[in-house]
Parts: sequence; structure tokens; C-alpha cells
Amino acid sequence: KKFEAFLNKQYLEGINVIPVIKKHKVYKEVDAVAKELNADLIIMGSQGLTLQDGIFAGSNAEKMVRNSSTPVLIVKTEPNNFALNNVVLATDMSLESVNAYENANQFLSKLGSKVHSVYVNRPNNGFLSSKEFKRKAEEFKMAGGSNKIDFIAGYTIEDGVIQYAEETNADALVV
Repeated sequence: KKFEAFLNKQYLEGINVIPVIKKHKVYKEVDAVAKELNADLIIMGSQGLTLQDGIFAGSNAEKMVRNSSTPVLIVKTEPNNFALNNVVLATDMSLESVNAYENANQFLSKLGSKVHSVYVNRPNNGFLSSKEFKRKAEEFKMAGGSNKIDFIAGYTIEDGVIQYAEETNADALVV
């Protein structure tokens, strides 16, 4: 009953949703079903950690996000007035990530989301000077990535993305 109500939400209008409900224990099986269906997105619920404990919600959700070849949306709690109006899209600006970045950006655009792209500059892991950041951002753009990527400093990617999400009043994070 709740799933039917979810499928009738206005923000899903015009999006082909193929509901598949299976109780798999291993993330590889979920990824295999997504590949079999040629899915554009996996939506998972999570009852794991809170944002204060880290971005990722729990062990299964984290494994899906890190290893799935299909984009994954994690829903932590029952949403009240759910919206994806303002979304943070984190990127490492690697040339290997351009395709995934553009797929996520196009998907969010179809939902009418305003996308804020961000790169987290970490002091002990590939810190970039402003000049290096501009060069890397230009290379990313030339390869098909974003025209505008903001730059934020953080000790971890999670800290930087959460800080940026708070600053932009984001409804969701895409990593």
C-alpha cells in the first residue's frame, strides 16, 4: 500500500518505474537485478547510521553505493514533503567519472532539480592549489563534465560534502 502511494507521487510523473521487490541479502544480487532490468536507478531504504555517523547509511547501503554499476538512491526515513529541488552532486573531477557524473546530472535535470556540483579539497589527500583546481575543472569540463564546480575544503569527503550541502540548503546529496 505504501509502495503504491510512493509510485503515484508527482515527482515520478513521466518516469518509467519498474517496481521490483525482492528480499536479497547480498548487494551483488541487487546489482544483478538492476543490470538485468537495465535500470537507471536503484532506490534503497536504510535503517543504518545517521548523518552524524557518516554519509553512508549502513553496510548494505554503503556497499551498493560504492560498488553498484547503477546509480543508487538511499532513503533514510519516510520522507515528509520529499523534494529534490536543490541537490549537491559531488565529483572528484576524474576523467573516469565524467560519464557517471553526466548521467546523474541528466537524471536530476529531468526531475527539475537545481544541481550544485562540488569538489572537496582535502589537505592530506591530493590537495589542489586554486590554479591546479581550475586546470582540473577545465579538463573535466572539456571531457563532458560540468561547466561550474564549486570548491570546498574538508578533512574528509563526507565532511566537505555535508558542509557544502548545509551551505546550499540541499535536499539531497549525490556522491
